[in-house]
Amino acid sequence: MPPLVYRAEAYEEADRFRECKWGCAHDHESVEHAFNCGVAWLNDQADGTAVQMA
Repeated sequence: MPPLVYRAEAYEEADRFRECKWGCAHDHESVEHAFNCGVAWLNDQADGTAVQMA
């Protein structure tokens, strides 16, 4: 059985078709790692600490 691969992706909240606006270029070994990668990207976009990392 192949291992699970987690991805960090961002979508426009109002986009009902969920077109990916950003995706991390690498795979993550856990949900937490993917979440933290996405949060780091969000914070870079907001130029601050908009979301606290897990």
